[in-house]
Amino acid sequence: MDIQHAYHHDCEHHHVHSHEGHHHHESKTALLLYFAGIILTILALILPFSPTIKQVLFALSLFISGYHVMFEGIEDTIEKTKIRHRLTPNAHILMTLAAIGTVLLGEALEGAVLIFIFAGVHFLEDYVEGKSRREITNLMSLSPKKAKRLNANHQLEEVLVEDLHIGDYIQVANGEQIPIDGMIIKGISSIDESTINGESIPREKQVGDTVYGATINLDAPLVIQVTKKYSQTVFAKIVQVVSQAQQNVPKIATKIDRYEPVYVNFVIGIFILLLLFGSMLFGWSRDVLFNRSLVFLVSASPCALAVSVVPATLSAISGLARAKTLFKGGNYLYQLKEVQAIAFDKTGTLTQGKPQFVNYEMQSRDGFTSEDFVQLAVSMEAQVNHPLAQAIVTRFSDVARIEDMEIKNEVGVGVKGYYQGNEFLIAKPSHFTALDTFWQEKVTKNEKAGCTVVLFALNQEVIGYFAFQDLPKEQSAEVIAQLRKQNIKSIMITGDAQLTAQSIADKLEIDEVISEVLPEDKAAIVQKLQQKYDFVAMVGDGVNDAPALAKADIGIAMGQGSDIAIETADMILMQDELPNITQAIQVSHRLEKITNQNMIFAMLSVLCLIGLTFFGHLSVLVSVTLHEGSTMLVLLNSLRLLKLRKE
Repeated sequence: MDIQHAYHHDCEHHHVHSHEGHHHHESKTALLLYFAGIILTILALILPFSPTIKQVLFALSLFISGYHVMFEGIEDTIEKTKIRHRLTPNAHILMTLAAIGTVLLGEALEGAVLIFIFAGVHFLEDYVEGKSRREITNLMSLSPKKAKRLNANHQLEEVLVEDLHIGDYIQVANGEQIPIDGMIIKGISSIDESTINGESIPREKQVGDTVYGATINLDAPLVIQVTKKYSQTVFAKIVQVVSQAQQNVPKIATKIDRYEPVYVNFVIGIFILLLLFGSMLFGWSRDVLFNRSLVFLVSASPCALAVSVVPATLSAISGLARAKTLFKGGNYLYQLKEVQAIAFDKTGTLTQGKPQFVNYEMQSRDGFTSEDFVQLAVSMEAQVNHPLAQAIVTRFSDVARIEDMEIKNEVGVGVKGYYQGNEFLIAKPSHFTALDTFWQEKVTKNEKAGCTVVLFALNQEVIGYFAFQDLPKEQSAEVIAQLRKQNIKSIMITGDAQLTAQSIADKLEIDEVISEVLPEDKAAIVQKLQQKYDFVAMVGDGVNDAPALAKADIGIAMGQGSDIAIETADMILMQDELPNITQAIQVSHRLEKITNQNMIFAMLSVLCLIGLTFFGHLSVLVSVTLHEGSTMLVLLNSLRLLKLRKE
């Protein structure tokens, strides 16, 4: 099943009120008939018809405008009753009974207005949920549907993206979208990857580089070899994550949905008891009895309560999705506010993930100046594919290379170079058995500062060093400080030695450091942290972080990390922006606050309306106006979560 079909299939069964569960033309027809019923009612009011004809027209407009919500409620009740083998009605049934009751009372106008308001709020609810769900639709529209494949005769043929296979060759002209993940085999171009990582600056790509589906080829034509099926592309996985998130709602929403039929049955039971014993208990006449019973049906309907959680959750998820923070379920976002400690993998998460040149020192010796030694070292390292070597070459990119130098890269030893009868060596300090005090102090000082050191030797005599460090990201210290303000403990987990780990931790003011950790032990460490803290999140980006991400109460993956880390995590930072973690925690608190506001307001509204039913003079029209007004306020309150606050 392709990703687009999978999404629509899931949404069809999500919720009784879900606008996505209907075909588009049915929804459009329902809206047209809704307004047709209103127009018919207005005509019946202003034209000189007899009272009987007016009542017939009002009743007709009631059914024309409200057929979709009335039959939707009946169908849903029948379907769920069959599944659960017990009567499982919903709030629609209460409104339908009340509307039919007004017709029987000869007050069809009140019934029509009841349905107009109820159906109108129903459309608003569809809009609120639809506005949140349109994030997924917008994502899908960004993905091209067809590709230009090179066939066996090197001719271009247009095919559906789903029909591409791993190993196929496709051609993408400049200005076109890249349809699927692959590797460039011909051409150089700038690629706009904002749909994937949110970065506005295009990246230059050449032969051998990976490109992603739904990104845009800006400059020149490319020939690309397909490396993934469409369903496994990075873009498709993003769509899957957003889709999955919209099906997973907080547990409290599930409880409300589970207890709604029980509550509705209770209300129907009270309604029947009022009809049977209302006159005896309250001394009401038959007309008053029937009228008050119908008002009770409307007043006690749990519409506002039923929409107090799900629209708010979808709004929060959609707001964060626009900020490139994806959740695999609303429940994960709802729980995030409970976090007491966050464990961070160091490399690539808190730090930049690759060593940066920090400092060096060279002494002149045997006719060579310090600048000569730097040139020799750069010439040696330029021939080596190693992160430390690349850091040196990058730092001294303006230094000319010595072409007639013999280079040997000896595994376990280091890099050797031969020039003008001399041997030069770049190696770890541990390679040198007799290191004099001067250089030993230099090594120790740099290692205490968290640096990795390599030494430079001339004919086995150390005459200099280079120091490197995987530097913290600029935003890391800010995030740790924000977590401290929220009383959330920060823990760094790393395989680095204690000195290196502590140096990084001190710079970032991290609360706890766990160093010299083997990759397979990370999950066990998270489990130990869970014994100390009630709720622990884990942030990582590598394959070796996946078990720990799965073990944590909330797993948070960096979007540029490994596929398995992303698939295991519950929350994904698509732009690798650590501040989005604290932003998501703030949204989680807002979500709880707004859902609590919604539920309290909904329950108080029901209690007040029921009280007015028995002790006031509430008509069906006033009751439904107040009742649906409360539902509308709950929905509008939920929409506030679409906009993220800057705190």
